[in-house]
Amino acid sequence: MFNKKIIAIAVLGFSVLTVANSHAAPYVGGQLGYGNVHQFTGIDNGKDTGIAGRLFAGYQFNDYFATEMGWSKFSNATTSLAFSDTDFNGYVKGTVKTDAVDLVVKGILPVTAQMNVYGKLGGAYVVSRGNINVSYVDSGYSYSGSYSETERKLLPTAGVGASYAINNNLAADISYNRIQKVGNNSSFVNSTDLVSLGLIYSIG
Repeated sequence: MFNKKIIAIAVLGFSVLTVANSHAAPYVGGQLGYGNVHQFTGIDNGKDTGIAGRLFAGYQFNDYFATEMGWSKFSNATTSLAFSDTDFNGYVKGTVKTDAVDLVVKGILPVTAQMNVYGKLGGAYVVSRGNINVSYVDSGYSYSGSYSETERKLLPTAGVGASYAINNNLAADISYNRIQKVGNNSSFVNSTDLVSLGLIYSIG
């Protein structure tokens, strides 16, 4: 009798575990949309928005929880300034290239059999590469040169989104992701925003 109870409990436990992990699967995906790296906001001739995207891979453990790693690439932020006088003419151009690798946990809330909403929280390793090009002519003397610097920061990141299952393996996705600058204000690694549409493919 005792052995039968143990077997019954074991079978029940296995059944619950199987149901809880019925949607467990690795997945990959890509997102494309509009990004902002907040580099030259408010500066004349400054542009820090444009097309941005993210590639990612993750593992969904059950209907409610997943972990995910992604790589985001943003459009280059640029600014320029031209100046001239009687004997002096010059030009300055600045460019900042930004990308980031993130690792997040993802909480999922099923709304219907096909639609989920979710939130993400984790960390992002952001790399910003700045470059300044200068050229000028002063009383017949000409000069041109450039200066480059790369900064790296580990920053918190969070996001929200929704997905809709097209079939058993493929889902469409809409999301907003934020990387938040903290700490040293003199760093040119700034906060980023990404609003995007994407596709998610579940493997298995």
